[in-house]
Amino acid sequence: MESKEEFEHLKNELIKHHRKFIDNDGTADPVFVVKTRQIEWGYEEEHSEIHALYHDCETYESVEDFLYGYDPEEIDDMCKGTERSSDDLLEMDIKDFSDFLEYEVVDEDLSQEVYITHGNYKWVTHNMFLTRESAEEYVKQRCGEVDNPNVNIWVESWWRNYEMKNLLKAIMDGKLVWNEEV
Repeated sequence: MESKEEFEHLKNELIKHHRKFIDNDGTADPVFVVKTRQIEWGYEEEHSEIHALYHDCETYESVEDFLYGYDPEEIDDMCKGTERSSDDLLEMDIKDFSDFLEYEVVDEDLSQEVYITHGNYKWVTHNMFLTRESAEEYVKQRCGEVDNPNVNIWVESWWRNYEMKNLLKAIMDGKLVWNEEV
């Protein structure tokens, strides 16, 4: 915040959210939290919503993604000595492909280097803002769009954070004012 005008704008936005209850999603003492959806790996298969192939420090969520980096000849080589064709591989799900690599592929190096991993989505806090406007601006700058399915603005509450509630109240009541001399 670099000017008295910006401070006044903040004060007006706080009053809008905290006193007029506009854009606060019905939450008392709102704080706007930018969260991103990330994958946490290392779960047991039966407790996972995501299954992927892991090879050479990369994670592939589909067989097609994994095979994308291979030439057609290399894919054909994977199938040598098996009853599968390269088209069969592209139609497999990750579990079947993992079994194929483990039990059917002749190239032992490849079958030992590729394994299946399991994970779940989780929402991770990126940053917190006093106003929805600031949170949306942050999302636009960092993620390019507000409608990104892997980014969300959550409205949480300062309800039991008396320090923050008192600080925000002081700004809204005009007790904490902009001072040009710092």
